[in-house]
Amino acid sequence: MIATYAEHGYEKMSVHLFQQLQKEMIKLDPVALTVVLGACATISALAWGRIIHYSIIASALEADLMVGNALLDMYAKCGNLEDGLLVFEQMPFHDVVSWTAMISAYNQAGYAHKALQLLAEMQDDMVMPNAVTFVNILATCSHEGMVEEGVFYFCFLLHKFAITPTLQHYGCLVDLFVRAGRLEEGEILINNTEAYDSVVAWQALLGACKIHFDVDCGIRSAERIIDFNPELSAPYLALSDFYGEKEFCVC
Repeated sequence: MIATYAEHGYEKMSVHLFQQLQKEMIKLDPVALTVVLGACATISALAWGRIIHYSIIASALEADLMVGNALLDMYAKCGNLEDGLLVFEQMPFHDVVSWTAMISAYNQAGYAHKALQLLAEMQDDMVMPNAVTFVNILATCSHEGMVEEGVFYFCFLLHKFAITPTLQHYGCLVDLFVRAGRLEEGEILINNTEAYDSVVAWQALLGACKIHFDVDCGIRSAERIIDFNPELSAPYLALSDFYGEKEFCVC
């Protein structure tokens, strides 16, 4: 039932059921604990996550890799780097999920260089990064405006690890360019990759066009978003502003 609630978006019910089972002195296995920790991560329920952590310690399950990874993910998504780091350091073994969770935690806490450093450390530990790891690495570069580093790591995932880029990777790369004001490169990337079919990528470009007053690119972006979803009001408002700006410039 815990998993059923969590899978259908009823994370709070999942956690409440866990609490009820605790009151009845029913011990949960690592799979159930992982599910309820995932529910806490989704709704950023740090207080509940800590209570579950105490239960895990009391049950001597903190050495379980799956449980440890779920704890790491919960603390990372709740923005608690300190407790996440303690869990990581106490784990007897780390896999790619563990390292990726810590990279995400450092990224969310604003420690970009430490997040990138962990990519090297995990390889020293003979753990190879996967596609999810590089989504977090590219997101780190994007948030910090590290354009050249982001391009380097994108090439790294392609050529060293032969990872096929997903829409998430391209989305991060688009975000990387447009955040840095490099709108032309961002638009070229969208037009020539899977990001072309992503409304999120076009919305990111449109937002950057508003900031940098790129009227022509903004019009193209807004029109593409309308193609995706004609019911959205934001692109119509943007188009009105851009065309108004165009007329003003002509006058």
